[in-house]
Amino acid sequence: RLASTGSLFLPFDPSMRIDSVDVSKVKVIPSSKRPVKVPCMCTSVPRDGQLPPLTASRDILPSISSSSSSSSSSSSVPRAFLYKEEDLRSDQVIIKCIRLMHVVLKRCAAPLNAMPIVTYNVVPSSTGAGFIEWVEGNTITGINESGTSILEWIVDNNPDEKAKSITK
Repeated sequence: RLASTGSLFLPFDPSMRIDSVDVSKVKVIPSSKRPVKVPCMCTSVPRDGQLPPLTASRDILPSISSSSSSSSSSSSVPRAFLYKEEDLRSDQVIIKCIRLMHVVLKRCAAPLNAMPIVTYNVVPSSTGAGFIEWVEGNTITGINESGTSILEWIVDNNPDEKAKSITK
């Protein structure tokens, strides 16, 4: 079931309006704090501040089509976030420190330019709860669910021979 949201925006990206939430795909992540994953369809808000009209799409998670921000037509893209009942202020500070260190290290060490560091946005909404951006791709959870150990994944996905030597 789809729920229309009106004019709500992603808490970590106010340039993205949440058009709808697929209530049937909202799920609790099995961990100690039990965060809730909320998948939604979003539309980019133009820089002029004018909101594009809400769409009446019934497919909440279609395949992502490449669209440029200069396109005149507004198309919805799937996004997701976690709602977590925990004080996320320290998480937000750590993520900002990681981003800052990455900038500093990129200026000092050229090899880091080839090594992307993926971070996510954390937005505390109070001292006891907040929102975390969901990042698709090779996450620790996804690697564990695939049945591969973290060490095996690192070795398999690292072309450097030094990585392979740590398993010997």
